Amino acid sequence: MLKVAVKTSRPEDVLSRLVDGKIEFSDPQRTEDGISFTLPVHCYPRYKRLRLPSRVILSGPLKLFWSNRRRHGLIIGAVIGIFLIYLSTFFVWSVTIEGEGNIPRSEIINTLSAHGFYVGVNKRHVDVNEVALGFLADRSEFSFCSINISGAVAHVELHPREPTRYSEKNDPYNLISDADGVIVKLEVENGLASVEVGDTVSKGQLIVSGIMENTTNTAFRLVRAEGRVWARVEKELVFSVPLEYTEKKYIGEKTAMRISVLGKRLGPRKLPRKNDYDIITSLEYPEIFGRELPFAMEKILYAFYVEKTVTLTENEALVKAHDLYRRRALTELDGATVLSEDFSHTVEDGILTLTCHVGVIEDICTRQKIEVE
Repeated sequence: MLKVAVKTSRPEDVLSRLVDGKIEFSDPQRTEDGISFTLPVHCYPRYKRLRLPSRVILSGPLKLFWSNRRRHGLIIGAVIGIFLIYLSTFFVWSVTIEGEGNIPRSEIINTLSAHGFYVGVNKRHVDVNEVALGFLADRSEFSFCSINISGAVAHVELHPREPTRYSEKNDPYNLISDADGVIVKLEVENGLASVEVGDTVSKGQLIVSGIMENTTNTAFRLVRAEGRVWARVEKELVFSVPLEYTEKKYIGEKTAMRISVLGKRLGPRKLPRKNDYDIITSLEYPEIFGRELPFAMEKILYAFYVEKTVTLTENEALVKAHDLYRRRALTELDGATVLSEDFSHTVEDGILTLTCHVGVIEDICTRQKIEVE
């Protein structure tokens, strides 16, 4: 609709001419210098033939269009933009993931991409059910996958697979040795001990049996063996340190930003390989009113470095090897009582090798399920 204001001292004559010309109008109102009324846009060409001293009062999109009617490039760009916006509704602009647990988002996106589902895919040409089935086939850590597309946003819902829980009544177990050693102490809570203090056992040997004889008859029953068995165990730990190696020394960094739309990246390309650098990229999805916008901001970090050769003396390499031993002992020997440590080292072909024979007392029990057909 167009609002028209006519400057006249006889508003009635103007309205009469509109009626005679069969020109639709509505909302006639007196003004200080005449009259105003509203016309349908398609009636405006006929109204112009009346040659009345009038002006059109534009508002909203019509005002914007009229003020730029001679700027053909802007109008063409706007039309193309509207067409592109319409065209973009056929594609997936962004993907939200719920229930990924501890799995990195990038791994999930890569698995979905391997099955033909990614940012920029034409949603009319993808079967989300087939993609979900393929995803579950590749990622056994999930028991459920659902993909729902709302507009240009795909919502992926995942359910991590629950770890198998074993019932004490229905799942009998033996306790076996996970190392060679000499038994020094037993604490059996359930089951039948197969060894005594002072016995020598080998890796994989039965220690506590989950097969027990009933006291009331000659039948046997299966139980979940429970307990702890400590043994003196000899371990050999080996660590190698080169006397000469190359390391990176970081000397600076540079950041760049670019936009990722429908899987296409707009912005600076990667730097030419004039210098040595590592590239670290990260994606951020802007939000407005709690909803993700259909593009991502990709941050690129270039970490520049120079390589230099490091040469160690034998003593320096030995110190480094002992440091590696201490780090490993914090995890592998955690909970064990260290009785002895016997270190020796050799240097051959530019590599120092540290060997440590460690005597410890530790719990050597590990469970082994009793399979019942």
